[in-house]
Amino acid sequence: MKTNTNQMSVFLVDDDPMHNKAMEHNLSTNPFLKIKKYTSGEECLENLNENPKVIVLDYHLDSVNKEAMNGINVLRKIKTTNPAITVIMLSSQDSLQVAKNSIKYDAYDYIIKGESGMLRANHLIKNIRKQCLTENDLNEYKTYSRVLVGIVILITAFTLTLNHFYPKLFEF
Repeated sequence: MKTNTNQMSVFLVDDDPMHNKAMEHNLSTNPFLKIKKYTSGEECLENLNENPKVIVLDYHLDSVNKEAMNGINVLRKIKTTNPAITVIMLSSQDSLQVAKNSIKYDAYDYIIKGESGMLRANHLIKNIRKQCLTENDLNEYKTYSRVLVGIVILITAFTLTLNHFYPKLFEF
């Protein structure tokens, strides 16, 4: 998402407030990020209208409140609501099954919590931002190309019209 200051919106969703705060601190070194924290998947889903570009989502959001939605259910609802949102799943479990399950439901990547996970999240988000900027540049280029093609068509049509009505104009 592009804002006036060229910031990218990132949601951090984790029921562990300490991990959420640590992740926010880790990512806050990037001035291009607009970070919002949520402690439940339900709270995140209620705020999807803010159009985050990236959501870092805990796999086990139901560890504190057993009635809360788990990360996979939240991921599925996010992708149903807006498939363009990039979701990075994270968990304290180093489990291939958890990673496969996350990717199965269209998570961009799976990160294991910890210091290396924080660094990896930062790196992934920087790459996602670069990709977004490249896509924006490409879209601008396509727009300019269409405008230029339109101008060439208008000039050609005008020239042909002039040639039709004033053939002597183009005699050399």
